[in-house]
Amino acid sequence: RRANLEEEELQKDCLSYFAAAEWLQHRDESESPATPATRDTAAPPAEAAAADEDAENAEASRAWPGNASVAEAFEQWLQSSSTSDSPGSELAASLVETLRRCVELAEAEMTTAGAAGRASEKDEQDPHETSLGEQLDKLLEQYESPSATSVARLETSEDEASEPALALDADRLRALACHAERCREVGNRVVPLLPCLEGDVASAQLVVALATLDIGSGLISNSPEVRLQVQSPLRSLSTVDVCWGLCSEKQALIVQHMLPSIQSSGTWCWAELRRSGVAWWLGGCNSQAQAELDSIVKRLAQASLNKLKQPSKTWDADRPSEMFSIWGRAPSQDACVARRLAIDEAVFWSVVMGAKIPKLRVLAHTGLLREPDPPDSTGARGKNGGLEALLEHERVAQPEFLRKNAFRLLQLHRYHLAASLFLLCDCFDEAARVLAGHLRDLQLVLVITRSCREIARPLLLDRLDEMAPDSDPWLNFMLAWHAGDRDRARSCLVAAQKTTQRPMD
Repeated sequence: RRANLEEEELQKDCLSYFAAAEWLQHRDESESPATPATRDTAAPPAEAAAADEDAENAEASRAWPGNASVAEAFEQWLQSSSTSDSPGSELAASLVETLRRCVELAEAEMTTAGAAGRASEKDEQDPHETSLGEQLDKLLEQYESPSATSVARLETSEDEASEPALALDADRLRALACHAERCREVGNRVVPLLPCLEGDVASAQLVVALATLDIGSGLISNSPEVRLQVQSPLRSLSTVDVCWGLCSEKQALIVQHMLPSIQSSGTWCWAELRRSGVAWWLGGCNSQAQAELDSIVKRLAQASLNKLKQPSKTWDADRPSEMFSIWGRAPSQDACVARRLAIDEAVFWSVVMGAKIPKLRVLAHTGLLREPDPPDSTGARGKNGGLEALLEHERVAQPEFLRKNAFRLLQLHRYHLAASLFLLCDCFDEAARVLAGHLRDLQLVLVITRSCREIARPLLLDRLDEMAPDSDPWLNFMLAWHAGDRDRARSCLVAAQKTTQRPMD
């Protein structure tokens, strides 16, 4: 009879034969009494329910970066360090030990997850996973069911639904590996400083704050879903940390070992430095602090010029989100905008470093400052002299000419370049007002006025007067101290020592 069957009919007949044999075998096994071995290996109902509950609890408590114990280890240290009165070196040493523990926990979790993944792959490849009866049912639906197309779509959708779960596990493992590597790198930065922190509580507090900030940068970058949950001290230095940094005796050593952050991959970027509050705790009036700020400005100028040599598509990740509102659209949406932003910052840091018109002309001749042609009303790219034409103008050395163009740049929302022109014509007060008002960055004001702090004094006092009576006293102390009002700073310090209010970022 089978010799006369076609290919598909023969396949159905064979599958039905073996499926019937399998059904009879299962019926005989179900009617026979269970053996002692079977009874012993079967888990009691109570233990099985408890195991299922533990598995559900473990799955529910699983948080970034993969295991709650990894995040809890660091969180417990944060809570204990905030109330600890231990000497500086002991506080830093406890941070190093916590980072080492986080690395061990992360590596253990990755090992466990890897073993579970290999076991699941082995189960998926088990040839006895699908019975002949199930194969027959699928085959019959494929050839006879009128809704075969719908079934095929359902199977495809189930496969697609499993893909996000696999991708989620891969993302968790990747984030876990990044977290372990970040903890290891931060620990390697702190360990050489431990002997120098002996007896210096202020320096230890600053080192611990910068290390914690570096860990927080990894949390934000590797886990966007917790970005809104991460608060100080993982987003930026608090005002208390900045005040500790003002009292540090080893600021130069800390800058050398802890900056730039690991998040910036060794590149000096103001967006990352600003989060560390470096201008607040390094912006002192002594010559050593000014020399350190000069060194940082030089590195920022070099990094901004090197950035102009890179393809524009690599700049998008460096742009902070607050710059989008200034330009009206993200730089990633228009390469022309990204190029102009990079040129403006490069010119700004070069001028802050001390560059004058002749030096800027040399840079323009290299082609680094060549601006892309902006689109006209029809969408075509036109020709515009831009910054190169400005530097070659015969009146570029006249202060009034520079001020006039600076005001025009303010209308175009090119604030960094406008501040640069104000600095070139020695209008430091107007440049400071641009940075404080348009860019809302008092740290940049402290940077450009590091050798003439009296220019920043009115802006700092105005900001202090705007503070509410119940505002953060540590922030009030910082503003008064940098403004040179020692009496007001002393009263703010007394109020800060009496308050229990949480410091601001």
